[in-house]
Amino acid sequence: MTGAEKTKLNALIAKAEKIANAKGENFFDVMTSFVNGYIFDNIDYVIDKVEKLEKRSQSHDNR
Repeated sequence: MTGAEKTKLNALIAKAEKIANAKGENFFDVMTSFVNGYIFDNIDYVIDKVEKLEKRSQSHDNR
């Protein structure tokens, strides 16, 4: 993970903590909603990545 990616992740975590505290919700529930929202907003991208990971794992299994 690059420094820029870590910075973005830390900002996302801080945002989730702020929302969770303001709403009195569980931090992990808020993060889960972020992730679910991303998946549904980018479903084609996510499916493509999963398929590539499956192919990669199958090629490792065939060695």
